[in-house]
Amino acid sequence: MSTTSPNIATSLLPAATVTEAPNGELPKKSALITVNIEPHQGNPLDAILLILNGIREDGMPYHWTLPPRPTGNGPIIFRLINERDIDIENLKILKITYEIITQQGTHLPSETLHLNVVTEKLPRVDIVEAPAPEFVFDPKQSLFDATIIARTHPDFIAGRSVWLHFEGGAAGGSFTKEFPIEFIWEGKDLYFTVDRAIVLANLNGPVKIYYTLVDGQSSRCSDVVEMWVGSALELPVPEILEATLDNPATATIDPMKVLELGTFTLRVRNPDMLGTDEIEPYVKGTPDAGTPVIPPKYGDAVKRLVDFYLDINVIAANLGQNFTASYKYTRGSRSKLSDALQVKVLPLLPSAMDLVKVPGAVDGKLDPRDSHAVQISEFPFMRTGLAVWIFLEGNQGKYTLRDGVPVSQLEFDAKRIEQLIPADYLNTLPHDEVVKVIALVSLNATGEISSAVPFVVREYHIAREPKVIATIAVGTAPTQVGVSIDGKKVFVANSGSQSVSVIGTESNTVIHTIPRTRGKATTIAVHPGGKYVFDCDNADAYIYVYNTNTYEMTHNLDGIWGTSDMKISTDGENAYSANNRSVRRSRALSGDQLAVNDIDSFALALCPRNTCLYSVHPSSEDVLVLDANDLQIIERIPASASQTIALTQTNAHSPYLYCGGSKLVVIDTATNTVIGDLITRDSVRSIATHPSMPLAYVVSGNFLLIINTNTHEIIQEIWVGGGAFIAITPDGSKAYISQENSNTVVVVAL
Repeated sequence: MSTTSPNIATSLLPAATVTEAPNGELPKKSALITVNIEPHQGNPLDAILLILNGIREDGMPYHWTLPPRPTGNGPIIFRLINERDIDIENLKILKITYEIITQQGTHLPSETLHLNVVTEKLPRVDIVEAPAPEFVFDPKQSLFDATIIARTHPDFIAGRSVWLHFEGGAAGGSFTKEFPIEFIWEGKDLYFTVDRAIVLANLNGPVKIYYTLVDGQSSRCSDVVEMWVGSALELPVPEILEATLDNPATATIDPMKVLELGTFTLRVRNPDMLGTDEIEPYVKGTPDAGTPVIPPKYGDAVKRLVDFYLDINVIAANLGQNFTASYKYTRGSRSKLSDALQVKVLPLLPSAMDLVKVPGAVDGKLDPRDSHAVQISEFPFMRTGLAVWIFLEGNQGKYTLRDGVPVSQLEFDAKRIEQLIPADYLNTLPHDEVVKVIALVSLNATGEISSAVPFVVREYHIAREPKVIATIAVGTAPTQVGVSIDGKKVFVANSGSQSVSVIGTESNTVIHTIPRTRGKATTIAVHPGGKYVFDCDNADAYIYVYNTNTYEMTHNLDGIWGTSDMKISTDGENAYSANNRSVRRSRALSGDQLAVNDIDSFALALCPRNTCLYSVHPSSEDVLVLDANDLQIIERIPASASQTIALTQTNAHSPYLYCGGSKLVVIDTATNTVIGDLITRDSVRSIATHPSMPLAYVVSGNFLLIINTNTHEIIQEIWVGGGAFIAITPDGSKAYISQENSNTVVVVAL
């Protein structure tokens, strides 16, 4: 039988290295042996064998080959655990080789790494002219040779030798010398002298210094000292050129000065700076942007200084805070950290952050009926990605307008932020309320409001001054008006032209006219479901029902003659109608009569809970309280009032009733007693109440009177040029008042 010999390459691969034995000596107490092998340039699936040979303490040979593994693509590392993978304690010498076996069967052996396994390393030398811990031989300070001392050791025994190794990187900069140990040197320090010329051959470079203790065939090595030949590293604190130095170690910086320059400079000086020196600065302030990573630079041997230009956002992140500036100076293999410069960053002055306004406000007054936005002009250190908060704070609490939304590219390009204030919020603000605009920005880019920088707070007074904003031509002799549930349309009963005008509240123009087939349109009621509007005639028996979107008549309700007023319950089930002969309750959508009371009635008001009904008539001075179910009279309230009636909606448990005629009478419905009256300019034609605020609106002669329903005082009078009936939009922003004599509807912004 024939055998085939493996194909073995003649050239050897580089020897492995062991991290724990940089000088060829492996301590016996090493817990781990890390074997490092250079990356394999061939197929990553080629196999590698690690081969261990050596001599035990008892003189017997040692051998072990680890199982093969793929070479992979990167550095090859074997980690051998002491007492599991290898018994270092019982070894005297360890030889490490490896072999790569290719896919083609070629064996690629390596050179051998020889290691002495030692009990402990010998202590390092001392250098008189370069003491620890710097180990710097400064020719300006040390004018003679170098004196190196191997301190006494119990193993310095006669018959052994100590070899000094002075290994420089320059030509003529190395030196080796033996010190044979005689009996008189046992227990003594051993002195070596290295000629100054040899030392200075390594000027501005490192030298490795160690010794070996030789005993026959074995040797042990000391720890290595790396000595620098050249000037000692004397490191001053760095400078911040834009800062004002308070003392040699502290400085103050004005952020606005840095902002003007667009950058700030950290400077490192050293009169002995070399071009090969590496300087790495450190700025330590608030997290993230306040503590940047700054790439190192090499020294400038001509200028003897290096400048680092830093982003001004470092200053922005540390506003009102302190940061430190220092640097690591590396020369050769030596590194030293400088002392730190303490830098105080001043906060921004209020004048620099007085940038918030509502452009639509006039003299600090804000009309909530107009469209408004909060504007923040370009602020210091503005950039994209910075979180911005805007709050509006009034008596109702704090409203979040912008909740940490980052500055967008569009906002940055425009150099301002504009945040629209929702109309729904503005409409809740009563007249003369003070609203604060509070804004903050996260200049340190953390996005945390707790560390955000505030802008100057702006205050605005709500100026809800009612004013006429439109006069709309409608049909002939308009009477009652009603507003759709969504507030987008107003329906006007035209008694002289047998029609209903539909006004769009956004444009305040007539957008449709609904013709009436017979009779006069005098009364309007909107169903709370929002789909239907009722049109009544005070001289006809028909009530027409129209679709509020298509304006088509869906049906009519018969049998209710001469309706002068109609109210619909909040659940949409019941319709209450009044005429000169009766008050009736019917099914709102079918017209089926449910109850009737044969009393004279002109105007109705339904209490908020739908449990009672209030009725007045010009021929009577009493206000009648009716049961809302069977319409029987519960009580009579002597009021000396007639024609109009309204309930305030601000307190459903104890509302007030306003009755108008020659004067305005106030009734407390909790007790059904008159609590006062108000003298008006003229007789009262109609009354309406605000949906959410304690206000009532009274049409009297040529004026619209505004009443505070908490104090029952007239607080404002607005000239409207005459009026008949009034309706308020659901959001309370507008009043629509019909004007019979001029065939118009006047619109008042409230």
